[in-house]
Amino acid sequence: MTLAQRLACLLLPLLLMSCAGVRPQPILSKTLTFTAADFGPAEMSAPLIGPGSQDRQVLVVHRHQSGNPAVQIFAPQAIKHLNRSVKSLPRDGTHTALRARLIRTRTLILDFYNQRRTAFQSVPPYNARNGYLSRQMLMPGIGTTL
Repeated sequence: MTLAQRLACLLLPLLLMSCAGVRPQPILSKTLTFTAADFGPAEMSAPLIGPGSQDRQVLVVHRHQSGNPAVQIFAPQAIKHLNRSVKSLPRDGTHTALRARLIRTRTLILDFYNQRRTAFQSVPPYNARNGYLSRQMLMPGIGTTL
């Protein structure tokens, strides 16, 4: 293969991505997309996502992504807020559907959070070059205790 052919093969994926409008994302910056209604009625979700329409888009992220106009909340904050919301709901028949929706949202976010947490815990506890303990940077465990 000539140098020009090799260069063309290397640049072809970039060309295809730019034509399709595809933007590669870093592995640990994936997001979950919900509507504001998935976090409960407006008065229940306002402390977490602020006032606004119930059909607006809400992104649950591990870290802030600049340039995105949607409401962004961090996974641990969302889990803790949903735990408090589910706990504060009365246990009667009128709130059964809302309780189920909040628990479903919390479960999806908890799986999203634990996937990254497990990835961080599966690495060796230190780096041999400098001895830095990576376990100091572990994400805290968050349960669903109500």
